[in-house]
Amino acid sequence: MLEAKNVTKKYGKKIAVADATVLADRGRIHGLIGENGAGKTTLLKCMAGIYRPESGSITYDREAIYDKEETLQRVAFISDSQEFFSIYSVRGLLKLYQKCYPDFQMDQFVKLNQKFGVDLKKGIGSLSKGQKMRLSFMLAIARRPAYILMDEPTDGLDVGSRSYLKDVLIEETEKRELCVILSSHDLNGLEMLCDEVSFMKQGTIQRHSDMDDVIESVQKWQGELGQEELEKIRKQIGLYAVKLMGRLVTFQTIGNAAETEQMLRQMGVQSLIRQKISFEEVFLTWNESAETIKAPRK
Repeated sequence: MLEAKNVTKKYGKKIAVADATVLADRGRIHGLIGENGAGKTTLLKCMAGIYRPESGSITYDREAIYDKEETLQRVAFISDSQEFFSIYSVRGLLKLYQKCYPDFQMDQFVKLNQKFGVDLKKGIGSLSKGQKMRLSFMLAIARRPAYILMDEPTDGLDVGSRSYLKDVLIEETEKRELCVILSSHDLNGLEMLCDEVSFMKQGTIQRHSDMDDVIESVQKWQGELGQEELEKIRKQIGLYAVKLMGRLVTFQTIGNAAETEQMLRQMGVQSLIRQKISFEEVFLTWNESAETIKAPRK
């Protein structure tokens, strides 16, 4: 289990991550979501042992990330800005990985590359961003880590490569209880891939939620009411993403759906209908509400 507890990281006087806690179990895929600059990349780099936080602790199966080389060996980090040694060819880098990681599975790398199609003869410096991402992913999977941390792993990938990457992650997670923690702006992809998500804003973890509960956390409504009733409801319940079309209003709420519906009807909303909501709309409402709610982990 990955346990990042009360992690704080600063750049000079600027606090990039503040008292953040993320707990991620083996055999599950955990998503980190938030706007640009929310602190997702910094937190992932702290988890990977690249940055050392000012305070807090990061452990993998109760072993601190900074204490033993063996612990670092069990963690792989993949980033959209990851740099390789440009003096190497792909084949040369592959040989280096085989020397550095005794458990490196060459057969698995070859199998993955049959789909991803990275030319082993090419120099690293000549690869496109998408090719570097595919190579980084294959190297990480083939070295058989227990934990993979991924920062925008689908950036630069075509539709086919994105789909295959997701299929491999799901298969590896189920087959050998890999733990994956990834940050991405591809919310539709995260919705299909993740078991749980953590929402970050301004360096803090605002929410934790199992993916099954995400859509239920925010409700989207349509109803008829006047401006006076609208302002009254806004003050008492809290409304988000409000859109007016005369007396017809669509809006979103956070909380218990049944209780909210009862309150809305009691407050005079006519022709009230609950509409289907997307994960992207949930994220935007979470971001607008900016409530600091840390749900207890099981």
